[in-house]
Amino acid sequence: MESPTSVHDNEILSYEVDRVERTIRFRTLCDTPENRERTDVVFSGVECYRFEHDSALQSIIHHFEPASPMEIFDELEPELAKTVPYGWPGLWASSRESAQRFFEANQLSAWYLVECVGMTGWVIAQAMEFVAVDE
Repeated sequence: MESPTSVHDNEILSYEVDRVERTIRFRTLCDTPENRERTDVVFSGVECYRFEHDSALQSIIHHFEPASPMEIFDELEPELAKTVPYGWPGLWASSRESAQRFFEANQLSAWYLVECVGMTGWVIAQAMEFVAVDE
C-alpha cells in the first residue's frame, strides 16, 4: 500500500500520546463518495505539543504546516516564566539561546495542526510521517 502524502479534509477519529515512546498518533479518515481511506499521522521523537479546541463532535484537518521550533518558542515565550518551573515545555525553554541549542542538538522540527473544523495546535518532534491503514 502506497503511503499517503496528505490528510487534507480528513476527520480526526482519535489521537494517542505515548509519553514513554515519545510518539503522537492521529487516526484519521477520508470518507467521500470518491474515496474512503484511513491514514495515521505519526510524530516520533516528540518533545512537546499543545492541542486546543478538541471536539467530541468533529475535528477535520486542513493540513499540518511545517514550522520552525523557534517560531513556536517565540509564541510561547510570554508564558514560559510561569510554566518552565513546573516542567513545561521543558527546562530547555528557560532562555531563547538554550532552546535554540536544544532544538539543534536534538534535530527537532515543528508542525502546526491547521484545522478546517475543531482541533488546532502544534507539535515539536524529530519526525512526522503519514501511514496508510488497511481497513
